[in-house]
Amino acid sequence: MYPTLSPGDCMLFDRLAYREGLPQNMDVVLVRHPIKRNLMMVKRIVGGPGTSIIHHPEECIVDGIPFSKVADTPLDENTTTILQQEEYFVIGDYLHRSTDDSRTIGTFARHDIEAKAWLIYWPPSRWQLL
Repeated sequence: MYPTLSPGDCMLFDRLAYREGLPQNMDVVLVRHPIKRNLMMVKRIVGGPGTSIIHHPEECIVDGIPFSKVADTPLDENTTTILQQEEYFVIGDYLHRSTDDSRTIGTFARHDIEAKAWLIYWPPSRWQLL
């Protein structure tokens, strides 16, 4: 998740954030890996239900808007995903180094989103609201 997060950052998560509302695009979230169920990861939501995601080898386009240039996407050809109800597309901020995200393992179900990140509290020099 670099540059948003750095090694050694400690964060607070809100497990009640989505009890009333739905996860939103650009939220940083704690997600459970859909296959390795004991693995928790921090990722960013870039698309929710109804969103169209197009993967190119060098970029990711969300509803027709380029999200970010990707230096090393593991996809060899164009792939289009239209998210269904309760599906979310999550990726790491450092796209060419991010692993185990929606580009490689598919969409994440709503129940895989455990909490919303809201504060980096350690080290003190990195303190910030997310």
